[in-house]
Amino acid sequence: MAMKIDTDIPGGNVLVLSSDEREALLKKDLRDTEGDWFYWCFRAEFDKKGTYTFRFEPAASPAVGSRGPAISADGGLTWRWAEPGTWDRKENFFRFHYDGEEANPLIFCLAMQYQEINLNAFLREYADSPYLEHSILCRSRKGRNVPLLRIAEPGRKPARKLLLTSRHHCCEMTATYVLEGMLREALENSGFRSGIEVFAVPFADCDGVADGDQGKNRKPRDHARDYGENPIYPETNGIMELVKREKIDMVFDLHCPWIYGEGDEYLYFVGPRSRRMEKGTLRLAALAANDPSRRVPFSAENIILYGTQWNTAANYTQGQTLAQWAGDLPFAELVTSMEIPYANVRDFTLTADACRSFGRTLARGFLGCSG
Repeated sequence: MAMKIDTDIPGGNVLVLSSDEREALLKKDLRDTEGDWFYWCFRAEFDKKGTYTFRFEPAASPAVGSRGPAISADGGLTWRWAEPGTWDRKENFFRFHYDGEEANPLIFCLAMQYQEINLNAFLREYADSPYLEHSILCRSRKGRNVPLLRIAEPGRKPARKLLLTSRHHCCEMTATYVLEGMLREALENSGFRSGIEVFAVPFADCDGVADGDQGKNRKPRDHARDYGENPIYPETNGIMELVKREKIDMVFDLHCPWIYGEGDEYLYFVGPRSRRMEKGTLRLAALAANDPSRRVPFSAENIILYGTQWNTAANYTQGQTLAQWAGDLPFAELVTSMEIPYANVRDFTLTADACRSFGRTLARGFLGCSG
């Protein structure tokens, strides 16, 4: 055969319904997901030059985003978007031309994947930093070590403590690039470190990230609805214990929205249930919007207030989010969350570097809120 498809990679997820020399019919693996979702990631190896077509079934179940697939030629370390004109999100397919010279095999994904290989590259880059500490939050259900990062000035007691989290829905990978950007700013900005100590849990659903699950609407409830008296996941329990033990007064939870659409192709804050936290969120949004170094389009008006659109009590019947739980703690000062699109902010294409850059903008916003 001219191509071989497999999912034996971190984050792998796809079902091959049929395949011949030039075309494959694929389906997303929903596993323990309630209803439909859109995540997929697979590796393909080509032994002949030519154009290959990948179609997703059922056609009415979205799988191809607004920038087509993300493609990696180095095992998932770096990513690029597909060439314009090689995909159709309405028809749910994409094409790829293999010229016989590019590295082989290639990884194709819904968006720019962020896995352990990416986190390890970040850790190597700052391995000599005296401010970065890498430890273990807990063990996952499957026995994986859940990474916990801490950034602090040795011997200094800052006025604020900030917790950053992403991947409560494990498919929401773009958000982790933004989280990494916030960590970079914290490591390189002495003014930030003098006022804020940072804790970060990049993979709040560690098993789902590695296994390539959807994560969203996981049965009986997903990680993002597991905050309360009886958590069922080690990661959420570990995060709650960390927040209470360290009395972390600022919490920022990063997510991604639906795959595409008018309401999902822009950066926006999710308004907290607590009106006090809402006030802080509005201030943070204004600081981010007015940051002179900001590269990614963002407006201070980009917030879905609690009680509007989908952000209502009806959306949280399975349980509380981290932001809702932490926002009610007596020592909480600023607790909020944000949605990062998978591929684009309107006409602006998101890359890994663009996401990191916006993360730096958000970090500077938190610094402004901490005074």
